[in-house]
Amino acid sequence: MVLANTNRAGAAALAEALRVRIESLEIPHSGSRVSDWVTISLGVATMVPLQDTSPAELIAAADRALYQAKREGRNQVKVANGI
Repeated sequence: MVLANTNRAGAAALAEALRVRIESLEIPHSGSRVSDWVTISLGVATMVPLQDTSPAELIAAADRALYQAKREGRNQVKVANGI
């Protein structure tokens, strides 16, 4: 999800709200080793675009944060350090 004019705290808060909402639906997930319910992990990254930055950098940072969330137990939000 790309959010214009959204700072790091706002993006992290929205991601956490999405995570909580999905978990609260209590959709059964019998094959999971993590939870009885469907859950999501999210990676958040923010940047102020500059002439020498690429959208790929933003996507890569969010991807790294997502995989950190998965490595650290899933069903959580991780925010990338500044890029």
